[in-house]
Amino acid sequence: MSSRYLAVVVPTNARSIDPGSAVVCALNDDGSLVENDGLSTIYFESNRYGAVNLETFEQKVRCAGERLVSNYPTVAKSHVDVRELVVAGVYSVEARQLSLYDTELLESWGAKI
Repeated sequence: MSSRYLAVVVPTNARSIDPGSAVVCALNDDGSLVENDGLSTIYFESNRYGAVNLETFEQKVRCAGERLVSNYPTVAKSHVDVRELVVAGVYSVEARQLSLYDTELLESWGAKI
């Protein structure tokens, strides 16, 4: 697994994740989503409680990504069927840079880009 880049994904069957949340999962070196027996571990951040340092989508992606990379204990983590994740962008952990490919999908998910 490469922790240098993370996928920014939109779950298609998100039962317990707030709409508009930043959702990330790990990428393999070949760009595929890391999965185990068909499940991918996702970390997410919605800023449900209005923290001032998590107002932008990019800040939320950074927070969720840092949790993933450090395996931080959190309730904002889930294991989902990899087929229920649509990649909408990539986050570079080292450069702290967000590249979005499908802003329309993210906006339909409720993300404020």
